[in-house]
Amino acid sequence: MRARAAFRDLGVVLRFELLQHLRDPATIVLMLLVPLLVYPLAGWAGHRALSNMEVEAQARVFDVAVEPPIPLPANLAPKPLAPSATIVATGLVDVAARVHEGQVELWWDSRSPDSTDARSRLKAAITEHRRSQAALRVTVRDEESEGDAARSRAARFAPLLLLFTLLSGALYTALDVVTGERERGTLETLMVSARSRATVAAAKFLVVTAFSLVSAGVSLGLGAGSLALLGGLRLGVGEVVGTALLLVPLAILVAAMVTLAAAWAPDFKSGQVLALPVMFVPLLPASVAALPGFPLTPFTALLPLGGTSLAIRAVLDGTAAWPLVGLALGSTTAYAVAGVWATARLLGRESVLLGARGPGERRARGDFRAEALITFALAALALWFLGQAAQSRHLLGGLAFTQVGLFLPLALLAPWWLGLPVRERLQLRWPAWTELARGAIVGLCLPGLALTVGQLQALLLDSPSGLLAGLLDPTTPIALTMLCLAILPAICEELLFRGAFLGLWKRPASPWSAVLATSLAFGALHASIFRLAPTAALGVVLGALALRSRSVVPGIAAHGINNGIAVLGGYGFLSLEPGPIAWTSAAVALVVGLRRA
Repeated sequence: MRARAAFRDLGVVLRFELLQHLRDPATIVLMLLVPLLVYPLAGWAGHRALSNMEVEAQARVFDVAVEPPIPLPANLAPKPLAPSATIVATGLVDVAARVHEGQVELWWDSRSPDSTDARSRLKAAITEHRRSQAALRVTVRDEESEGDAARSRAARFAPLLLLFTLLSGALYTALDVVTGERERGTLETLMVSARSRATVAAAKFLVVTAFSLVSAGVSLGLGAGSLALLGGLRLGVGEVVGTALLLVPLAILVAAMVTLAAAWAPDFKSGQVLALPVMFVPLLPASVAALPGFPLTPFTALLPLGGTSLAIRAVLDGTAAWPLVGLALGSTTAYAVAGVWATARLLGRESVLLGARGPGERRARGDFRAEALITFALAALALWFLGQAAQSRHLLGGLAFTQVGLFLPLALLAPWWLGLPVRERLQLRWPAWTELARGAIVGLCLPGLALTVGQLQALLLDSPSGLLAGLLDPTTPIALTMLCLAILPAICEELLFRGAFLGLWKRPASPWSAVLATSLAFGALHASIFRLAPTAALGVVLGALALRSRSVVPGIAAHGINNGIAVLGGYGFLSLEPGPIAWTSAAVALVVGLRRA
């Protein structure tokens, strides 16, 4: 009888929550109209864009210099020049090659997309020419049809689109039924009824999960329809069912994540601020499905979000190993259960359900965590729209502009705008000499920590090698490179993260939770799945230095030394390789940096 009454109460509250949420027109827009528009338009635009890009790329003609002359395709134009690095550097040709006694010497410019494309074409032409000259004729056939290739391309991006739809459907629902109802006062109506607090919390979570699943189901159906209509690709019943099964625990996990964020937000405005990182951060691990060279393995199947994305990709492109898909399904289910447990604990608190707090009251208590997230969001947007554009024009100049023109003003303005003492929040004080020495020692060992974490990460992700691959130009003076890649980032990023972000976050939170939040933001801002874990690990040690010394200076010293060592390694003055030395350095960095922080 008690169980029946509990389910009856849950049904009453659930019906109330659904009616309240469905009365909002934005719910229908986000759940139905957005997928109805997004998938056909995205599919049509993506199909047209890829087709046009492929046609245009193949039609472009690049200049090449080859000795001795060989037959070339129509999109490579031979130039009567002696192959050398000079003619490539000066732009006379896009790529040059010399074939001598079976050896091929090839010159190209990795910074130029045209030179990179021309290099691939010329390598293929040389390979084909050498095959034609061999005694044994080799015939190469690509067994993948054009339709299968299009399906593989679609499968790479489908997990990201599905996750984005899950997040968008669940996030608005969570903000409305938790944070919004708290501010509108409708929660009081539920709480004064005979229904228990646990029933109310369960009903809210079920509403968020339901809308997340409906959005994902609509997205999956429309995505499959778009593929069939635009690309002539039809998914089998097993592929649709397999993807739907993977989406169920993923939707529960996403619902738990966004409900936690909505419950944590003290007001609806703060919840809107949280929307950007809540939408952005989960897409980082899931983006591995869009990258080549990341198969579904026993290791990658265990990645939160990333494992499910890889499993969905494998199911959709027809290459699924079902035991690995089952492993990804099981790991995601475990993460979802943990998320539900954490959500239930948080939603069970009366202060979360009823404790509506305005921004003024929150700030009066010294809680500026929402403003810290705003600072991070502004830094991410500035980097994405302004910093990346500046770096594409001139790499080192753009990096300097990003640090001095974007990050530094943001770090200084954040506490000033809130009327807080800038020096105190940024921890602009000179530390004891022992703390400065500690920072120097940690800085010398941080490269080993980054390499060790990267080596452990390689068990899950096959990370590209090289700390500064593509950033260093041997013709650039090392002093200028050191300024732009070591000194300026050490000063500006430390002031932004261990200064402004940590200073705004740590007062209402425990010190280590503040360090962890700062480190995750520090890693996420580097916008690379390969750099997230190593950079976050460095952020933990740098945050511990700031906590211990109550100064940003030791972190600046450690950060600068770490980057300086990476620059010297990139120029070939030092050898940076994983191994016993790196492991020992990592241990020293952790012991010295975290000791009694």
